[in-house]
Amino acid sequence: MTDHNFCPHEWVQSSTFTPAWVSSVPSTPVNPQPNHSVTPNPVFPSSATLPLCTPLELRKIAPRTLLVTVSIPTESIFTLPSKALEIKTIRKNLKLTQCRFFNSPPPVLGIPQDSPKLFLGGFVRKDIQYSEPVRQTASTVEGTIKDFVIDLPYTCVVDLGNIYGIPPTRFLV
Repeated sequence: MTDHNFCPHEWVQSSTFTPAWVSSVPSTPVNPQPNHSVTPNPVFPSSATLPLCTPLELRKIAPRTLLVTVSIPTESIFTLPSKALEIKTIRKNLKLTQCRFFNSPPPVLGIPQDSPKLFLGGFVRKDIQYSEPVRQTASTVEGTIKDFVIDLPYTCVVDLGNIYGIPPTRFLV
């Protein structure tokens, strides 16, 4: 039988340890009073509105086919992975990952009717080629050509308006 009261590898702390950074952080009340001057977090939007894409052209090419040309503005701030001396080329490709058409219900007398909508989503893939400076003298700059690819996401809704009478579509189950 061994004596559990004395153990040479046992470490005993006289008081609870509190790191120095904990004492510098102000305490927050458990149930704070609502502060109406607080702005909402910009990462989480407070509404579910989608930006409106501008239809440039709506052309009926067949009795039940409508060709829609849309302008999709995308904007993003990003940083290249290394310093750039000069942008050589920028190539853009549009990738469509979502395309949903919502038609308005058949018209009912006395009830206002909404126009048909087209919901679009995807990303614009930008391929940026740039020169990165490596060595510099008084009269020359030596560099390498680098490539950077970034995907800029977009979502928008296109209001097709009442320009063309799009007949309601019914799906029977």
